[in-house]
Amino acid sequence: MEVKALVRTAIYTLILRHYRLEEAVALAKELGYDAVEFTVGYKEAVWDGRSEWHLPLEGIESAVPEVRRTLDRYGMPLVCLSTGLGFRDLDQLRRVFWAASELGCPHIRVGTSPYDPKVGFWRQLSEVVEGWREVERLAKEFKVKALAELHHGLIVASASAMHMLVRNFDPQHVGVIFDPGNMVIEGREEWRKGMEILGDYLAHVHVKNAIMVRGKDGSWRPKWVGLDEGLADWRGIIRDLAEVGYEGALSVEDFRQIPEEEDPRKMERRRAEEDLSFLREALASVKGG
Repeated sequence: MEVKALVRTAIYTLILRHYRLEEAVALAKELGYDAVEFTVGYKEAVWDGRSEWHLPLEGIESAVPEVRRTLDRYGMPLVCLSTGLGFRDLDQLRRVFWAASELGCPHIRVGTSPYDPKVGFWRQLSEVVEGWREVERLAKEFKVKALAELHHGLIVASASAMHMLVRNFDPQHVGVIFDPGNMVIEGREEWRKGMEILGDYLAHVHVKNAIMVRGKDGSWRPKWVGLDEGLADWRGIIRDLAEVGYEGALSVEDFRQIPEEEDPRKMERRRAEEDLSFLREALASVKGG
């Protein structure tokens, strides 16, 4: 089976929170990842308790030249800028779209809406669709695709619900982050079916895994685990992605903890190494199959 040459392994720097931006890029390069995905405007960096990480939202314009030099120095493409911004944050989103354009980054993540039963799904969906029309205009202006993420707790937790949103827009400008690790918590449909539902809107993939564990109070909660240990069958998912012709990145977002690694930097490095090894093996098996 053919795996498209454009499928790349990437690491989302949200899981390298103890590494500054250049350190994270250097680590990704050293380990052999093909690309990086940056957090934008996350608060209270661990190294000083106040900085935004990894790419600051405040002063993003002045940060871009040094970020570009860093990416060029290590030869690392940037595949996505992931913000915590919602679709109503248009002034701030404009700045991030500009930064992505300047950095040659094809995607930015934009929020949708947590499900609120007091408002109701259909009303919320209508509000998000109308709000995202402005997001699509920014995407067209800067030639950077806006991505909505499949995420538990949101009105778009499943591929079917997500399609109700994105079908209102041009897939050249609006796309979807497919996130099976989120979807095993809420929103899972048969993986291949979900990919087919999304069709041309499938633009980016986050890679992590989870199981459900029962707490002392009897409730069930998610626990992050290794890529080959959770409810998402990543070997099967990668095979399905190949079969539907996916050409984007597989961006690691693994939150699991490794208790025996007490040093957080060593833990994050080891986790990134293990995840890349798994992805390479899974991709190789698809190519060989």
